[in-house]
Amino acid sequence: MLRSQVLELHNISHGSAGARSIAIMATLRGFKMGRWLAGKLMKELGLVSYQQPTHRYKRGGHEHIVIPNRLERQFAVTALAHRDWTRFVEIEIGLYSNRFEVISPGALNNSMSVEKMVAGQRSPRNTIIMEVLRDYGYVDFRGMGVRTKIIPQTQAMSGQLPEFTATEDYLKTILYRLPSS
Repeated sequence: MLRSQVLELHNISHGSAGARSIAIMATLRGFKMGRWLAGKLMKELGLVSYQQPTHRYKRGGHEHIVIPNRLERQFAVTALAHRDWTRFVEIEIGLYSNRFEVISPGALNNSMSVEKMVAGQRSPRNTIIMEVLRDYGYVDFRGMGVRTKIIPQTQAMSGQLPEFTATEDYLKTILYRLPSS
């Protein structure tokens, strides 16, 4: 039974899930499994974890970069990890001529405020999701993305600070960029 779960979870991930991720996903499905057992079963089944190659979007034969990939990744991935999954509302990502916006459903977690977030205080909403994203290499799980990545890189890119707006219903983040000439 555990072998079939490992095989199914590996196939669902298109071959990119490692032992830790498979163990977490199996445990979430109600099968008690640690990283060591998942790795052993993967070896027995001949399964190897591999990461998909990166994909570059191109326009007219030339790479078209609007927002550096580090920031796109930071927003798109952590919006999934920090959103309120009890709300049946989609994450909104908007790309405009002068800015990139992300609206993530749900208020800030616990006693978190925009000021505390900018200062570097950590308050993960979905710890298991963050662990899986860390296992896949999407996040470093330090909880310092706003202070150490988003603010300095946005300021370097546009000369402006990012804008954070928190309400009871959502967190809206705006990254400004220099207008194209």
